[in-house]
Amino acid sequence: RLKHAVHEKDNIWRTDLFGTPFVLGFLHPKIYLPANLSPGDTPHILLHEQIHIRRHDPLWKLLAFCILCMHWFNP
Repeated sequence: RLKHAVHEKDNIWRTDLFGTPFVLGFLHPKIYLPANLSPGDTPHILLHEQIHIRRHDPLWKLLAFCILCMHWFNP
């Protein structure tokens, strides 16, 4: 669904298929922003998403999912 996203600059992409901004990717994370995002909100949202990347939140999330999968059937 993201193959139609438009590259804006660096690791920032715009898409009209999602209504909320998010980060996707582990090694080379990309920030996806909604196309209808107001220009006044964009810098604040970009800063928020860049902080997720700086804190390595996508990697922590992957680690949490791996732990969940390993312990799914653990009594």
